[in-house]
Amino acid sequence: MHTTSLAVRTSAICMLAMSFLVVSMASVLAQVDKDQIQRKFETEYGVTVLRIREISDNGKPVFAVTVMNPGGNFNEAYQVNTVAVDPETGELISQYRSKTNGIQHAAPPIGHRTHPLTQDTE
Repeated sequence: MHTTSLAVRTSAICMLAMSFLVVSMASVLAQVDKDQIQRKFETEYGVTVLRIREISDNGKPVFAVTVMNPGGNFNEAYQVNTVAVDPETGELISQYRSKTNGIQHAAPPIGHRTHPLTQDTE
């Protein structure tokens, strides 16, 4: 009876380790590589990718993609910007955060942002 429970425990531990390995491998396979990000930006946004760096944003790894607008006769010609990209999905990460936790609250009603107009009767 003791060897059966030991075998069950050993097989359960092996199954747990295998499932952890599969989950960790799936997350590695789900990541988008730098070449895919470069192709996506150049085709979808019509920009030239100058550099892609791996950085950390609040402890989470992200790609910092530096892009340049094409030349031409418009105000943003040759403008260079750096945007953050999620390495798992390849999507842009919003850099606007109104609070430290990243939650953006709706603006208060206009009456709360301005003083009510009063008329002096004197």
